[in-house]
Amino acid sequence: MKKKILAGAIASALAVTLAGCSSSSSDPKTATITGQVIDGYLWNMDCGLDGDTDNNVLTDIDGTYTITALEALVNSADVTCSSTDDTVDTALIDEALLATLREDPAQFESQRDTLRQTAAFQGQLSAPAGMRNITPVTSLVAALRGSGADLAEAESVAREILGIPADVSLDTDPVKRPEVMLAAVQAVHQIVNVITQAARSDNNTLPAAQTYATVMRSLATEVRAARAAGTTVNLTDATQTAALTTNVVTRAATDVAALIVDETQRQAFTTTLSAPARTATIATATTSAVTSAVATAQVVREAIEQAATSGTALTAAEIAAAAAAAQRQTAKVVEKERENFAPDLGGDGDTGGDGDTGGDGDTGGDGDTGGDGDGSADAKVKITALEVSKVTFAGGKVDVEFKTALPTNPNLALFTVNNGASITGTPTGAGNKVTITLAETVKGKTYTISYDNTAIVFIKVDDNDADKGTGTGTGGGTGNNVIVGG
Repeated sequence: MKKKILAGAIASALAVTLAGCSSSSSDPKTATITGQVIDGYLWNMDCGLDGDTDNNVLTDIDGTYTITALEALVNSADVTCSSTDDTVDTALIDEALLATLREDPAQFESQRDTLRQTAAFQGQLSAPAGMRNITPVTSLVAALRGSGADLAEAESVAREILGIPADVSLDTDPVKRPEVMLAAVQAVHQIVNVITQAARSDNNTLPAAQTYATVMRSLATEVRAARAAGTTVNLTDATQTAALTTNVVTRAATDVAALIVDETQRQAFTTTLSAPARTATIATATTSAVTSAVATAQVVREAIEQAATSGTALTAAEIAAAAAAAQRQTAKVVEKERENFAPDLGGDGDTGGDGDTGGDGDTGGDGDTGGDGDGSADAKVKITALEVSKVTFAGGKVDVEFKTALPTNPNLALFTVNNGASITGTPTGAGNKVTITLAETVKGKTYTISYDNTAIVFIKVDDNDADKGTGTGTGGGTGNNVIVGG
């Protein structure tokens, strides 16, 4: 009897063991996906696979995410990353502070207020399955696919409208390869970023991440509509972005409005954002942002190419510093425009180390020059070809003085003005001073004066009489001065 009981127990145990083995062998397989979230490297983004809310993770200081989930999802689902209250763009963090944070990321807690004020990123980025790095470019690809294109068409359109070569992956890191990706990434981001900020200024109940994603979809829809109508689209050409932006803003006025719960607020928002004067202001700001993004990216590209040609190739750290400096410069342009297109949004997003502030100008009083900024890693990388020391604005004439003398017989025709003003005649000058006469100045407008497509001076007109205004100076992100004078 005991032998029968023992045999039965052994048989039962064996059956349980075998059943356990059978169950284990049929468990779903898991897999891991890792990549980076990049405008600059975005820290504290909340990332997850579409359709899976159980395995979300936060990015680290290098924008890195690692997600482990069901293999089927890893292989087929898009990755979506949304900003949190603590998301910051490390490209906008002062270099000394960033170095400290890399040594001890826990110091984020003590620096939270500063980081939120100077380096906040608010938005949502995504990438189709198969892409590991997540950027505004991959987000546009995902949005194009969501607007009706298949993935192959979406990738083809993105390459065409952003000028990305066929041999460059669309999820290429723009910090490591700014010569091929920085202009594209920043052009897409700034178009969506400016419209998002404008929308949230018109209705402060709008959630940042979802608004950004919705505007990205509005952009994708308008890109496809423009191409279907036979219109050439090039998002890195600022001369084309104003008209496209107007259409995107009009569409976003309806698309984004769907995020507003209150019907009265929703109707008011649509009316306000789609008003012609409002869309024109947003288009102007977008043009300035894209102009700066593309121009600074071009200078970075040329610096990399020239260094390689001379046999002194830039290091990875120097390239990253140059890309960050370019991004800080564009962020400053957006910040200066912000009082026009999003005055009610608040003060986050200032970048770089500000210089001294000039007093109010009486009859064209001079704005004091800014400090040297936070500086790039090496003097071989310059974002502005000329370093400004002083600007005087009076009677429609802008006198710009530089720290060093101009080249012999300088090409003064390379000076241009954006934002609706033209130059009367060719600028004149010699030594270290150039005089530029504006054909018109309008109260409340900011005029961007550029040299060889790179912004160097911003003039804000505070009164219809151009002899009156205010002046401030801010340190540029690469040790070069950017002046705001009146």
